[in-house]
Amino acid sequence: MRLKPGTRLGNYEVIGGIGEGGMGEVYRARDTVLQREIALKLVHPDFCHHEDSLARLRREARALASLNHPNVATLHELAEFGGSCGLVMELIGGETLADVLRRQRLNVEEALRIATQIAAALDAAHERGVIHRDLKPANIKITSGQVKVLDFGLAKSASEDADTASTLMTAAGAVLGTAPYMSPEQTRGEPVDARTDIWAFGCVLFEMLTGRQAFDGGTRSDIVAAIIHRDPDYALLPAQTPESIERLIRRCLNKDQGRRLRDIGDARLELEDATQPSPRVVGPHPAPAAPRSAIRMRPFALVAIGAVVGALAAWIWLQPRSAARRAEEVRFSIALADDERLTATDLRSLTIAPDGRTVVFVATRGGTTQLMARTLNSNAARALQGTVGAITPFFSPDGRWVAFFADGKLKKVQLSGGSPIEICDAPDGLGGTWSASGTIVFASATGSALQATTADGGAPKRVTELEVSRGEFSHRWPEFLPDGDTVLFTVGTVGEWDDAEIAAQSLSSGKRTMILKGGTNPHYLDTKQLLYAHDGAIWATTFDERQLTVSGSPARVLEGVATSADGAAQFATSVDGTAVYYASTPASSRRLVMVEGGALTPLAAPPHSYLTPRISPDGSRVLLGMADAAEHVWSYDLRQGTLTQLTFEGANRTPIWEPNGRVTFASNRNGPFNLFSVAPSAADAADRLTAADALQLPGSWSPDGQTLAFMEQHPVTGRDVWLMRRDGHRTAFATSAADESAPRFSPDGRWIAYASTEAGPPNVYVRRVNDAAPSRRLSPASGSEPVWRPDGAAIYFRSEGKLFVAPVNGGSPRVAIDVETLPGTLDAASYDVVANNRFVMMTSASAGTEPSQLQMILNWRPAPVSSP
Repeated sequence: MRLKPGTRLGNYEVIGGIGEGGMGEVYRARDTVLQREIALKLVHPDFCHHEDSLARLRREARALASLNHPNVATLHELAEFGGSCGLVMELIGGETLADVLRRQRLNVEEALRIATQIAAALDAAHERGVIHRDLKPANIKITSGQVKVLDFGLAKSASEDADTASTLMTAAGAVLGTAPYMSPEQTRGEPVDARTDIWAFGCVLFEMLTGRQAFDGGTRSDIVAAIIHRDPDYALLPAQTPESIERLIRRCLNKDQGRRLRDIGDARLELEDATQPSPRVVGPHPAPAAPRSAIRMRPFALVAIGAVVGALAAWIWLQPRSAARRAEEVRFSIALADDERLTATDLRSLTIAPDGRTVVFVATRGGTTQLMARTLNSNAARALQGTVGAITPFFSPDGRWVAFFADGKLKKVQLSGGSPIEICDAPDGLGGTWSASGTIVFASATGSALQATTADGGAPKRVTELEVSRGEFSHRWPEFLPDGDTVLFTVGTVGEWDDAEIAAQSLSSGKRTMILKGGTNPHYLDTKQLLYAHDGAIWATTFDERQLTVSGSPARVLEGVATSADGAAQFATSVDGTAVYYASTPASSRRLVMVEGGALTPLAAPPHSYLTPRISPDGSRVLLGMADAAEHVWSYDLRQGTLTQLTFEGANRTPIWEPNGRVTFASNRNGPFNLFSVAPSAADAADRLTAADALQLPGSWSPDGQTLAFMEQHPVTGRDVWLMRRDGHRTAFATSAADESAPRFSPDGRWIAYASTEAGPPNVYVRRVNDAAPSRRLSPASGSEPVWRPDGAAIYFRSEGKLFVAPVNGGSPRVAIDVETLPGTLDAASYDVVANNRFVMMTSASAGTEPSQLQMILNWRPAPVSSP
């Protein structure tokens, strides 16, 4: 412990240490004003240094202080001591439940008595909208027979948005929760709600009854694997355990959040009933229940039965279906081949045929990214010819064709095989939909409205208009309704994608109708339901497709669906209810590494969803985009190994260093992504550099700090490169009909390297800043992510999974690095140069974090959402 007895902090005098954890240190202290002993928890200093963090801390402390319940340790106040702060809490004597369980195994009656009080504490907390998130025996004290639940230090308000996630829970690099008691969604880093406490409660109850942890293992990874893939050994439960309690534990520990017990108050009532004498019932005696030991099956028997049932269900599903006969819902996963990995997950990278029998997805096989097709009754996927570099596939209504985006074009290819056919120009691909009449509506660029063309080709025409005055900056992810005229789509507005709107527009009348706010990726089911993505899950609401109105309360119907920073949900469904999706992976799935001469050395930074690293001019720090819960800018100190958050408002991305040490970044805090500047200490408010109705991303500053090269999205020409002086004067640098992006000034400021699609696939070009001479292409076939070598004589770029270096004044490119690291995008590199042939790059935090299987649901009918 750091503080010695006798240390004074405000009105509190430290008596001695109690313990420490991920969010701070706990001391026994005396309140010198009220003359009472208290527990003083000093909060990690990261949350006391910034007013924004401290304000959130105060809000959470007020929420926790509202939990006035006999089974909850009372929080008295949040005390601030100059540069530090602490939680002043009720001092609880006795021993923890963990201590009790180490010493003895509880009998059933005692275990249920303790569990009833734990459930009562959680019930009170959940009623106040507070989630514990770290319930475990070590956080439960028993004193004189009374149970006290302690340490709501990882608690969060259930009403918080993802990007204002709990301050109390996020000490830098801390693990949120304790492995054996974490819910599956918690281990994956997904947003949690009260059901994660219900899971932990089930773990604690199981442990009290059996003396064994529900999920155990030699390492944390083994425990997490058990949580995700295995069930507890319910045969360990004592024979005296009431059947109702075993059923309760099973419901608490259901891995599917949608089927887990929803209210801890129901658990409390079940426990109270089990511990009360049964009332005398007048009437016929029920048949005696079979002893539990007689009805349990061995695991291998259950597996065998499950395999037979699954095969039978699949066989039934593959037969001709009718309204009179539908198979029950079946869920299973399709594992990809060892050399296949799902990719392009920043965009929507999978689709399902209208009949629900074929899935098409974007995958890398043997280093080549292309479309793969797999029927549900086959053992392997097959590549679709001519689809290298494809993104965002979608089916024709008859299921014979697959449309996709590649090489700056919208294309189509027959599912049965053949060469692709170009339909029209499309710089990017943010969704498309194909009507029975042959009309295709699609989103062609990041900052564009929707366009329409015919499946036979032709110049596209705009069908929606961005209402810039409302903060709209993108229309994407369209889907036709059954009438073939109305299109559902996502409206990107100011803020996060979880704040987006879903609208509908008639192609014939042009009338637009706002359907709901707070969702993306709309899908229509013939059960009169609208599905959409929000908060890492798929939601359903009752939907009248003729009146274009929703009714009733939306409900979460599918958890753990992967979503991206661009608002893409990796989910698709046929209209009659066969669904496919990628399960979300932990947000902290990337590590920073130093690469030199082919050797890869991990940095000390904890795993996060890192993006676009940029080395500071003095080589001591790395600027990073980070998209764990929301997109923000961080700085990593290479010497001290510390992370500092620089932005707190809106979504923020692609940070770059200014020569004066400040940071330029893009933010949508005032509308579309425009350019801002902030001090690297984040002590000052950000200054706005540009105000435009277009997406803008910074590229680099000239060495003298007077000129900024940046990308701006134009509705006609797509991505363009512009130069802007400090006084705001702008000059076009590369503004062709192709996409140009990722501009980087040379070390002497005389050249700019950038990526462009003017030759079809992206390539790297270089051109003098003050010269009318045309650009020179440096990459022979393809290339992106240009970064200058520090000596200015060569440029690094990425191509075909390798890092190349090309001399500026002539000569063939050669491979500089051939190690597996994560790629960037057309707009920004996922690496930076520390010195010649020394780089900071990113890798997956652990093997297997990339999606390697598809999740399938047959005959899916989300629970009906009733009208009020």
